[in-house]
Amino acid sequence: MRKRGWDHQAMTNKQRELFNNLAASGKPNTLAAHSRIARKALEAGGASPKEASAIVSESLHNLRKQGVRGPDHIPWN
Repeated sequence: MRKRGWDHQAMTNKQRELFNNLAASGKPNTLAAHSRIARKALEAGGASPKEASAIVSESLHNLRKQGVRGPDHIPWN
């Protein structure tokens, strides 16, 4: 992350903000929502949209390979 100039704290801050918004919204807690939040958090920390999408895609592939079909909670809430 450092070599790329990405800011982990900025990612974490955006992730917390967006998960709080999701929790307050009453909208469904889905992998799609988590993926959207992950992309936005990565971008907030300096990743390009292309990089963020690639990382999220790899993560989703890994989760599905492990049998994960959806989140069971909203982090920090």
